[in-house]
Amino acid sequence: MVSAIMAACGKTLTEISVTTQPTKVAYTEGEVFNPAGMVVTATYSDESNKAVTGFDYSPKAALGLSDTVIKITYTEGDVVKEAQVAITVAVSIVGKWTPESLDVTMGSAKVSLVVAQMTAAERVQYSDFVNMTMDFKADGTLIMDSPGETETGKYRMEGDKVIPLDADGKVTPATPGVTETYELKDGKFVMNVSITESGLTFTVKVIFKKG
Repeated sequence: MVSAIMAACGKTLTEISVTTQPTKVAYTEGEVFNPAGMVVTATYSDESNKAVTGFDYSPKAALGLSDTVIKITYTEGDVVKEAQVAITVAVSIVGKWTPESLDVTMGSAKVSLVVAQMTAAERVQYSDFVNMTMDFKADGTLIMDSPGETETGKYRMEGDKVIPLDADGKVTPATPGVTETYELKDGKFVMNVSITESGLTFTVKVIFKKG
């Protein structure tokens, strides 16, 4: 009825715009878009404008890493207009991660290897790291598989930092001479381990990809 009256008066919808961004525009994969706080304003042929409700948006499904915009649509009569909201979607820790590359340093010697390009001999030499998988569950369970051993524990996130916990949910005690850090960085899971023994330091940085 409103659109019919506007059309009779020679007033038609010409465009819509998002004049106030939604409260949340940064997401983690698996979350769904929340339009709370968003204001959509319609502009008409007589140059008047007003905030409108009844708009639609897509996607409504769980967001993935390829989602960068939310499409907003608003219809009056047979006129449909669109606008967009830019969003970011960060990788979620939840899922299985496999090694993609590793940097190994012992004293002054350093070796950088891409797993897909490693020789058979290198795969044997670094099998403990190459064959390691990290499986982070949504309930906070962490399953780490390495050659001949499967460890089940827990974890929590502190920003991009991944904090390993024991089966009781307590922070895993540090081993003397060993420093370990885990984090999400640039869409990858990064594990840094440094071991110092008899004055010699051995470090390994393993970059895991998801899947």
